[in-house]
Amino acid sequence: MLHYFTIFTAIIGLSAVNASAAQWQSDYATALKQTRSDDRPMLMVIDQPGVAEKSLDDEVISNDAKGALADYDLCRVDASTKYGAKVAEAFGAKAFPYVACIDKSGKVILDSASGEINTDKWTKMVTKNRTGEKPVRRVVAKPAVTTSPVSTQSYQPYTPQARPYCAKCQRGY
Repeated sequence: MLHYFTIFTAIIGLSAVNASAAQWQSDYATALKQTRSDDRPMLMVIDQPGVAEKSLDDEVISNDAKGALADYDLCRVDASTKYGAKVAEAFGAKAFPYVACIDKSGKVILDSASGEINTDKWTKMVTKNRTGEKPVRRVVAKPAVTTSPVSTQSYQPYTPQARPYCAKCQRGY
């Protein structure tokens, strides 16, 4: 019985280690399929790892605020490759690193940032979008306007004196 308990504890321990370690996909299509099947949002990073100013610092990524990365399917694409350049063009990324939070359906970019991304910006973005829900747009109805429009032309009521005399218009003659 103790042997089974030890094996069970080891399995739980290994799964906890795997859950805490971030599993980054390098293929966007695979990550998108996974996002749709898991019903979780995706965190997309496009950068150029060989260039320091165009790469997302690993210290920023490792600063996982409140375990928020566990709520995402993760994808990191190298923009210096031909495939990465196509993905960056599809996202409209002009500056690197480029980070985007994509909703659970994989159709809507909830939030994005590019250029220099510090720890505070990263933390706000990751914690804000961790549910993967699109913001709900609420429309407030305006009250109906009850006043009639004002005309700029003056209104002249019909009076017989206002019309000129016309013999053809006279009745009975």
